[in-house]
Amino acid sequence: VNPPDKEGSNKPFGRRFPERKSAAARILATNLRRLRKTQGLSQKDVVDALKTDQAAISLIETGRATLPC
Repeated sequence: VNPPDKEGSNKPFGRRFPERKSAAARILATNLRRLRKTQGLSQKDVVDALKTDQAAISLIETGRATLPC
């Protein structure tokens, strides 16, 4: 059994953040990671520039989240 996370959820990570199957999500994930790396930026650099949190960038780069509209 997984211990509860800080929100009290026992669900495994993959169930809480399933991989997005859309082409747009895959393209966004691939392009964000590629552009970040070619510019020599860390996720922290992107976080600071976008004023967001590291978890959001990680979820986008792994295809588990998309940008909010």
